[in-house]
Amino acid sequence: MAKEPEERAAEYLAEMAALIRTCENQLQETRDFYAAHGIDPEAIKKQVANLPADQRRQLEEAIKRDAEEVEEEVRRAKLDASHAPRTSGRIRTRPMV
Repeated sequence: MAKEPEERAAEYLAEMAALIRTCENQLQETRDFYAAHGIDPEAIKKQVANLPADQRRQLEEAIKRDAEEVEEEVRRAKLDASHAPRTSGRIRTRPMV
């Protein structure tokens, strides 16, 4: 039986709230990581803003390349996981009759 629009809307809202919580948690983890390593994001932004245009462009390109490499690694890991054997043990031979 199809769900009522109100039920679907409530489910969507719950999913969105969970996604927002996940994003907020990830942002906080990033802030905690920066703080643990003595990195001040605002100071870095100021330094980057003061870079000459060509260096800023090189930095942006390096960041973009790095992000693309991460995405490729994630894609490969997902692909490898989807093709991984379903069992962790070796295949046992079956006795012949």
